[in-house]
Amino acid sequence: MAIDRGMKKWTSMMLPAHISRLHEWNKELQQEKKPEKLPEWLLEELQQTIEVAYQQQKSLTLTTFEMEKWHRFTGLIHHIDFQKKQILLTLNEGFRSIPFTTIQRAELDD
Repeated sequence: MAIDRGMKKWTSMMLPAHISRLHEWNKELQQEKKPEKLPEWLLEELQQTIEVAYQQQKSLTLTTFEMEKWHRFTGLIHHIDFQKKQILLTLNEGFRSIPFTTIQRAELDD
């Protein structure tokens, strides 16, 4: 709490350019870093897990990285669109289209 008071104290003596740069810097710190490209073996494992979930109609949890944030979606695969390169996942609240390129992890639910 003393830190917040200290920032308020010094803010009045800062130039507007400094304040805006501090806000930008804070926003950059809060953003997640984009994961590195997945290795080939992991991509194959993801593909196999997704195929099993689709063929056997098992519940699946997909972890994606979109718009600088991590997301988790759990549901059944309704359709795999290879032309659009996306998966249509049936969730409790409806459908969700998930691009292949955003998928970082796929796990079958028991």
